[in-house]
Amino acid sequence: MLMTGWSFHQSLKAQCVVKNVLVKVNSSSPSSIPGSCDVDFDFIFTIENNGGNKYIYIHAWLANEYPNYFKCPPPPSNAKPPVAADLILSRINLGIKNDIHIGHPAPSLLTIYQPDPNVVITSAGSLIRSVYPTGDSARFTIKNVKITVPKACTDVISMTADFWASQSNQGQNAQCVYCGLGFTIDPRVTGLLNCVIPHTFNVAITSVAPVPISGSYQVFLDNPSDPADPGTVGSYGPEDNVMVYESNYTTQIIGGSNIYNGIGIPYLPYSNQKPDADKGLWVVVSATGYSNKAINRLTNGCSALRFDKIDFDVKLMNGFVLLNWNSKEEQNMSGYFVERKYANESFGEIGFVEAFSSLNTDAGNYSYQFTDRQIKANAVIQYRLKFVEKDGAYSYSEIRSLRIGNSGLGITVYPNPGKGIFKVAVPVNAGAYDIIITDNNGRTVFSQYNLRNQYEINTLHTPGVYFLKVRIRETGEMITEKLIVL
Repeated sequence: MLMTGWSFHQSLKAQCVVKNVLVKVNSSSPSSIPGSCDVDFDFIFTIENNGGNKYIYIHAWLANEYPNYFKCPPPPSNAKPPVAADLILSRINLGIKNDIHIGHPAPSLLTIYQPDPNVVITSAGSLIRSVYPTGDSARFTIKNVKITVPKACTDVISMTADFWASQSNQGQNAQCVYCGLGFTIDPRVTGLLNCVIPHTFNVAITSVAPVPISGSYQVFLDNPSDPADPGTVGSYGPEDNVMVYESNYTTQIIGGSNIYNGIGIPYLPYSNQKPDADKGLWVVVSATGYSNKAINRLTNGCSALRFDKIDFDVKLMNGFVLLNWNSKEEQNMSGYFVERKYANESFGEIGFVEAFSSLNTDAGNYSYQFTDRQIKANAVIQYRLKFVEKDGAYSYSEIRSLRIGNSGLGITVYPNPGKGIFKVAVPVNAGAYDIIITDNNGRTVFSQYNLRNQYEINTLHTPGVYFLKVRIRETGEMITEKLIVL
């Protein structure tokens, strides 16, 4: 298998630790220089936060030309940075001004390599920084890095990079170093969202390797970087942590292409409920033997779902299950199918409720009720509503769950009240679960997904009242607990 030499020589100083490298290949085409390839890609990485990272520099070479300028390991401290004579073979030379203050509120790409202005800075488009909720790391995205490499575009391009940082804009000392980070500009990820309801997606993973590659991929919702502004999407940041699908893959050589195709992949329950169904998706691909991951965004060009989120709840009353829901601005509806599911079964229709708006064309807010009189004892039951319009279009509500009899589920949160550190204990038989914490105004302040057993929350530092929501993945149950931070 072709793959990069992954020699990860870590810095002894935490502020220079670089990890989670992702590459988004935008384009590659034969260069005007014979035997060379012009490549355009986005370079994404995470670096641990520290006040010493005011100026960050990146140099990268083809893996077989890597000179190990800093002679790692061990990484040096206060070493002299490389100059033009040391960077003759480097293919990437980038600098970031990460000195954030009132007069410089956002990081920016440097246009001059301060240690030696004779070094030509690599062309790049823009820079985005996203700080993790824990505050200890930040993810940088350098868009449209343009390089020319002495390889054919049909070759796998493997590179090795050094990172170093300085507190001075002159950068005459590399106060911390992280070197020998390998990455590969491969594979390419493309795809699209299908606008059927519920939505599905297609994904294609293509490689220029001469043999099939394999690995896994994960799909995440493209959440806004600013929760108060739904328009702040399109950059992959720490907020994009809701995984909706994951799978293994193996490419095949078909007609000269080395490719894996996934067609019409569902991602319920996210694909048919607002606001998630109206979001784009990030596809993150790992390849066996490659040190970094590949990434791309599937834009959601579908019309927004016509059904808004409705108030929908279920409860046990006198041995029966009572479903209640309220519609908002309901118009041109035919009605609601009530669907039920037990564990290891599929959803099936158990009733139909005609919509009040089926009798007129005026929009209105209406209340509905349905009683399920035939339920199993000691079971977990899931319910959802299928909204059907007069023209046949349909969508689904969120899923609501109910435990009947001795199948009850309890979680424990302690200490509560507490000073910002809480432990959440969920029974082992509950399986995987997600947690979301909101403040008293409903804003999400913390989230973590696909957890098991006990989890410790240690990021709530501001005194006040918060709400912890625990969602059991297998059943869709949502358990809410109030958290009090002293």
